Amino acid sequence: MSSSKTRLLPLELEVILAAHGEAETAGFFENFRVGHRTLAHSAEVMHLPVLLRWAICTLGALRKRLANRPGSPHNAWTRAQALALAERLETRLGQPVAVRAAFASSEPSVEALIARPSAARCRIFISMSPSDSRLSCGLLCHALSRTATTPQPIQVMARFWDDPDFVALNAAHVRAACAMDVEDGQPAAAERTALLLVFHGTLIRDQRGQTPQFHAGLEEKVRFASALQAALSGHPETPWSEILPAYLNHDVAGTWSRPTVEDVLEDWHQRGFERVWVFPCDFPVEGSEITGSLSKAPAASPIREIRLVACLNDSARFIDYLATRIQRLLDEPAGPWRCDPCPLSRLSLAQR
Repeated sequence: MSSSKTRLLPLELEVILAAHGEAETAGFFENFRVGHRTLAHSAEVMHLPVLLRWAICTLGALRKRLANRPGSPHNAWTRAQALALAERLETRLGQPVAVRAAFASSEPSVEALIARPSAARCRIFISMSPSDSRLSCGLLCHALSRTATTPQPIQVMARFWDDPDFVALNAAHVRAACAMDVEDGQPAAAERTALLLVFHGTLIRDQRGQTPQFHAGLEEKVRFASALQAALSGHPETPWSEILPAYLNHDVAGTWSRPTVEDVLEDWHQRGFERVWVFPCDFPVEGSEITGSLSKAPAASPIREIRLVACLNDSARFIDYLATRIQRLLDEPAGPWRCDPCPLSRLSLAQR
């Protein structure tokens, strides 16, 4: 079919992968802007004075500029997911589908895409964070709740943590990565091997010692971890004797989730574990927290061997899963597809 004829076809569906967004270079100004947007979002629900935010952004951007290391692959991976998903959806649906990557803290921004007119008859915004919270899917839905009238129906897809198919996908991904785990030609001794499930940390107590007055998302992380632990335990090919969750924290504005990655690795070292698999299950693509802080864990720990399982990224299984879930949403738009405290729960955007 010619491109001119393709342009005449009505665009039925537009899908936006709404991700966090990170700086793609070591440039000072890009890193400052990304950090400033991220902290501005956090300051909507946490106590982060303006001067503190400016200091954090300035020092962080300067440190990255002086280090002059490659930028984060987060945005590039998200764009790769969008390209693969567009191809998969067009094959399945037999019609043109636009799939775009957009970001909360970098360009193109999610809010700009929300406000921009679309030729599509239906738009689906997917929160690309497995665990729902005010600072993941909440950023997207609060932006939508402030948006003026939209000419077409808008759907939001979240709740990955609550989907048995997503849990099964992650379990299969980890098992495939660990299938070749051998030691001197023999399977590694399970009693000396463990699996660490890494989550993005969240605030659990504010600076006054109070429970946060916003949807912090800890319950979702705990339930996702529990489901994944159950799916990965007791399998005949399981090369580990213990599976535990741990958190990568920022430790600002109060007390964050525990245990940390460092806490668990130290405990395992004291108990004689010699090999650890690390899977960042709360991170669908590799970004600075994976290539930065998490990748440094092997050098910082005395455990003999620590292996990092790749994120889902644009793997065929993950793209198939997303395409299937979108088809389910189109067939069953009532859901539930959003988190329980969603600001859109009492708002039908299609009728605004």
